[in-house]
Amino acid sequence: VISAEQKGYIARIWEVSHPSGETRKLSHDSHNYQSISLTADGRSMVAARAEQESHVWVMPSEDTSQAKQLTDGFNKYDGVFSIGWQQNDKIIYEAMPDEKGEFWTIDAAGGGHQKIVADVSHTAASPDGNYLVFTDEVAVGEGLFRLKVGDGERKRLTRGKDLWPTFSPDGRWIIFNRFAEDVALLKVSIDGGEAIKLTNFPGLP
Repeated sequence: VISAEQKGYIARIWEVSHPSGETRKLSHDSHNYQSISLTADGRSMVAARAEQESHVWVMPSEDTSQAKQLTDGFNKYDGVFSIGWQQNDKIIYEAMPDEKGEFWTIDAAGGGHQKIVADVSHTAASPDGNYLVFTDEVAVGEGLFRLKVGDGERKRLTRGKDLWPTFSPDGRWIIFNRFAEDVALLKVSIDGGEAIKLTNFPGLP
């Protein structure tokens, strides 16, 4: 069978024993597999492997010929889940090497590549670049966390299945989706406190 691990993004090939249900991973690389087929005797297998290449690029809006690639590598999902241009001419983006979420920053000119935080997902950066908000993949209890970029101070902002945060233009509020008995948009202050419900939709999407 082909399946991704819990909290994983990469679809790998697995063997499932019948009737015990025991599983054994057969592919261990960082590529996605999309379909498999076995020979009649079950001794050989053919599989289709998808290799994704995604990079961060910059270019002037009026001249595509000046497009410049800033990142490289395969299956890192650079910028696919989150990307932003900061006021200090730095680009901040999420990457997923080996299915582990990381937040990186790089100068718009191509230098100063730096990892800010690891083991995160559903990331967002404040307009001034001073704060990151994310889901901490190793924390006890679901919720959103805030990281102060300058000194690494970390603070829990919410408790719940809270995803897809984004900042208000002034950087004072984080708007996010909460998945519970219903799905809703909420906002919480960058300083923390009680989250305020903005919308209400019955059921889950």
